[in-house]
Amino acid sequence: MVRVWTRSAGVALDFIDLYSAGVHARRSRLVYRLALGPAVEVGVLAATPPGFDPQRWWSSSAGAKSVIGETLSWLWTECCFWPPAPRSADERLSVTAQPG
Repeated sequence: MVRVWTRSAGVALDFIDLYSAGVHARRSRLVYRLALGPAVEVGVLAATPPGFDPQRWWSSSAGAKSVIGETLSWLWTECCFWPPAPRSADERLSVTAQPG
């Protein structure tokens, strides 16, 4: 949706910075890189996760669950997620299928 919006609004992106929740930052960056393509540099700022120390995530249940779960999600995204090609019929369908 970001890719479609920027094109329809006439916004040319050279770079974008994301602000993401802690352990989700790496996957958020990956998804934006896949969607926006190699011409757009994607940076990310990660918020400190609540409930555990990110420097010692393995020492708490909440930290271990978050990091291990997000690692599996990142691997799935890396292996199995492909956004529609820019200006493809699939991209147009995904935009028109949104509620609102």
